Amino acid sequence: MSTRVSNAVAIALLSALACSSGAKNTTDASGVGGALGSGGTSGGGVTGTGGGAGLGGSGGNRTCGTPARRDLRFSSQRVRMLPAGIVPAGIALPASGPPAIIYFGADQAGNSNQIWATTVPQQAGDGGVTTTTGIRLSRGSNSGVATSPASVSRTRDGSVRVAYVEQNLGARVRYVEWSGDVNQNPIDVEADGSNSGNSRPVLSLDASESPTIVFLDIDSVMHFARRPQGSWQGETVTTGAVLTTGAFTGLDDAAGMPIAFATAQVGGTPGVTASVRTASGWTKQPVDSNETDVGPRAALDPMGRVVVMWGTAEGMGLAVREGDVWSVTSPLRDSDGGVFGGGPSSAFDFTFAADGQIRIVYGDSRVDYAYSDGCFWYHQAVEPEFVQRTAPVFAVDAAGNVHVATFNRSTNELWYEHGAP
Repeated sequence: MSTRVSNAVAIALLSALACSSGAKNTTDASGVGGALGSGGTSGGGVTGTGGGAGLGGSGGNRTCGTPARRDLRFSSQRVRMLPAGIVPAGIALPASGPPAIIYFGADQAGNSNQIWATTVPQQAGDGGVTTTTGIRLSRGSNSGVATSPASVSRTRDGSVRVAYVEQNLGARVRYVEWSGDVNQNPIDVEADGSNSGNSRPVLSLDASESPTIVFLDIDSVMHFARRPQGSWQGETVTTGAVLTTGAFTGLDDAAGMPIAFATAQVGGTPGVTASVRTASGWTKQPVDSNETDVGPRAALDPMGRVVVMWGTAEGMGLAVREGDVWSVTSPLRDSDGGVFGGGPSSAFDFTFAADGQIRIVYGDSRVDYAYSDGCFWYHQAVEPEFVQRTAPVFAVDAAGNVHVATFNRSTNELWYEHGAP
């Protein structure tokens, strides 16, 4: 079941859309900024009556006054030149030591495609040259080659989890656990014995940090692999294959229920659909019906609700699941009422910061950053110029610093951007 949120009277979804549409001095009390909770709404000066203050908030009403930007100061740093075609996949934030960028491709020595991690350059204490150190996360050419970019998730203690496809007597999905320390070897196991296609698998961690991996088999049918009790279990999502123009993701909800999302499914409705596994099998639900929807990406918010985002030709779309109902806002609007993101590319990534609100990086030429304070959306440039950066990935640390990795297609350089309050 899906319900679309209007801009006139909006259930507050992260951006508390009344504020996003230009309303001032309203009260947000609803859900992903607030409740989506006990019928709370905000918009046109209407006072909400629902549950928390902001995503994962502590309850009570939240007053939304005049928008107050809290832009970050971004600094850029060249990491290293690499062979063409590198695709950043994620950022490791170890408990100690510099951040590490995870990417797919060959290293400078020309090794065949693998999953690598390289640290952000650090200047020596005596003022010497900057240095980087690296590690191969996939098993290496003696076992097989990685055939797609990795999918990366992070645990609460800063450890890294990685999923990738290895071509070795068939294509198999593998799962890596790594501390983020380049001096420690990763643990690499096979996650599912099904013969995978070469599409990128999608890894997520549930509320207890158990991993799930969604991937396509050689017939482009979605598979859902889980490790709820220490051993991997896999099953086929029976609601339809995914066309080559489509995309997919998935996770376990807070109750442990598997949900897979897709666009451009064979025989399906246009837009974003959710396939939910119940006791009677898989059922498909429409989430958004815009034919230009691309992506999607999904995560659990701090309150345990499923949040899914995608791109459209106009801007970013977002949906929150309450019970069996999807509340949809598309496109998202900033504090001035304008849309942001969007276009034909699905080059975006999102996560939740320590305050419980969403952070987004997006763009396929110039990379931008968007953030919500629970009432309003704001966005700013990470790189002010159109410098042909691609595939932005990022992480937010406990202090609110944003770490972004991109690849410059024109110079074959891996770059790191650091945003500080």
